[in-house]
Amino acid sequence: MSCRGAACTRIDDGLTARRSSPLRQAVRALGPAVAGTPPLEALRAGIGALIGLGVAGLLVLSPSVDLRLGLYLIAPFGATSVLIFAVPNSPLAQPWSAVVGNTLAAVVGVAVVLAVEDAALRVALSVSLSIVALSFARAVHPPAGAVAMTAALNPEAVHKLGFGFALAPVAAGTALLVAIAILYARVTRRRYPFRQYDDEGAHHTSDHPAIERLGLTE
Repeated sequence: MSCRGAACTRIDDGLTARRSSPLRQAVRALGPAVAGTPPLEALRAGIGALIGLGVAGLLVLSPSVDLRLGLYLIAPFGATSVLIFAVPNSPLAQPWSAVVGNTLAAVVGVAVVLAVEDAALRVALSVSLSIVALSFARAVHPPAGAVAMTAALNPEAVHKLGFGFALAPVAAGTALLVAIAILYARVTRRRYPFRQYDDEGAHHTSDHPAIERLGLTE
C-alpha cells in the first residue's frame, strides 16, 4: 500500500502527533489515571463516609465509653472509608481485605513495638512486615499500612493495650465501618461486597456488563 502527496503528509502528521515529546509524556503520566466521577456518585460516597464515621464517632466518643478499653477512632479509619464508600468495587475495599488487613497489620505493629526499641526502625519494620503478611493473607488493604504505622508511632498506648489494640479499636472499628457500608450500599442500590461472577456471560467469559462490573445499577 502506498500513498502520495497530501495523503502521505496527513499520515506523517498523525504519526508525529502520536509520538509526543518525552516531557509531554512525563506530564501526562503524572495526571489522573482514572475517569472522572459523576457528581451524584461522588456525593453518594461522601455521604456514606459521613454516616459511617459519624456513627462510629457517636458510639466511640460517647462520655460513657471507657477509653482504657481501646475504643477510640484512629486516622486509618478515614482511609478505609475512602475505599469502601468511594471505590466499593475495588478488591482492596472488600470486607476481607478491610477487616483482616487492618487487624493483621495491627498485630504486626504491636509485635514490632514490643520487640524493637528504635523508633525509626520500628516504623519501617511495622509497615514492611505488614505488607508481607497482608500479601500472604490475600488481604492487601492500603490503610492497613497506616494502622501498623499508628502502632509504631504510639508505643505508650500499645504497651498499655498490648495485642488488644488489634481487637479494639482496629478490628471493632473496621468491622463497624464495613457493616455500615454494606447497609448503605443496599439503601443506595449499589453492590457491596463486590465479587466478580464465575458464570459465563454473553461473550462466553466471566465478564458481566460494564455497569455491573463497576457495582452500579441502572
